Amino acid sequence: MPGFRARQVLATKTALAVKRYLSIYREEKMIRKMIFSAMAAIFMLTVVGSALAMEQGNKRKGKYVYRKVYKACHARGAVDTAKPPLNPDAHTQAEWEQLFDSRDFGAFGCDEEWGQLTDEAVTDIFTYLHAHASDSPTPLKCK
Repeated sequence: MPGFRARQVLATKTALAVKRYLSIYREEKMIRKMIFSAMAAIFMLTVVGSALAMEQGNKRKGKYVYRKVYKACHARGAVDTAKPPLNPDAHTQAEWEQLFDSRDFGAFGCDEEWGQLTDEAVTDIFTYLHAHASDSPTPLKCK
């Protein structure tokens, strides 16, 4: 049977081992919480980013739909040419925003075709025109 001193040393070593284990356990728990928080933040940023991207619309699709509207309008005989009357660089980005916010498409002509467009198509056209406005980094004219 071990003596009193040996039991005391054993108890001290056991207590230190338990403290060390609890310390490591707390650190691991904190690290898990940090990793979980970081993953949750990344997920939220991804969701918010894709939601904002969806609101912008698709420039390529907008260009296609914009030209398609005037081809249909020309086929109906409402305009002389299938080429859109307004180039993207005809207005500044702020002017395009104002025009599309008011939803007044009279300046474009072809009211019948514009009236049949979905909100998504209008958003795509806006994105195309806004991205290539006269004050944008890449102004563009319809060819």
